[in-house]
Amino acid sequence: ILATISVAQFNNYQEKARIAKLEAEISNSLKEVEIEHLLYREQGNGDPIEIATKGVDMIMKISELARIKANTSLTNITGSSCSNCYCRTSYGFYNGPYTDKSSNCYTILNNTSDALYDVTNFSLHSLTLDPWNSPYSLDENECENGIGSGFDEIVSFGPDRDFGGGDDISVMLPHYSYPECN
Repeated sequence: ILATISVAQFNNYQEKARIAKLEAEISNSLKEVEIEHLLYREQGNGDPIEIATKGVDMIMKISELARIKANTSLTNITGSSCSNCYCRTSYGFYNGPYTDKSSNCYTILNNTSDALYDVTNFSLHSLTLDPWNSPYSLDENECENGIGSGFDEIVSFGPDRDFGGGDDISVMLPHYSYPECN
């Protein structure tokens, strides 16, 4: 019995340490990434590929933190299994601009940002657009169809501003196993 309690306490300490580490990484670099995006938009300073990569990485860290803190899949956190689907011009859903507040793309991605903020207390509203003025987006696949075989993906559509054009900048989140995925 004592061994079981000790293992549970150890796992709890490990989880708290992971959360603290991610929160520190985000706190230390979020402002820097936001400033780089702003300088690029306003003055054209910086390499857009590098800036987009940092934006994708930051959103990945915040998404990962949300999954750990909520102990559930991004699909359950955001309420969507494809927040970026309505932003894909190749899918025929969207023809821009992202800043059109009446578009499904704008509404869904802002709701996604709000849901992540509710769990993590880190706002993504300053990182909604990549250097090419397309939305950073999230495709929540880990629990899609309850299978648990997909990966959550953070995407910048890249210079061509369209999903899947060969120049996308993306990262897949590490795979976790949640009861609702099985």
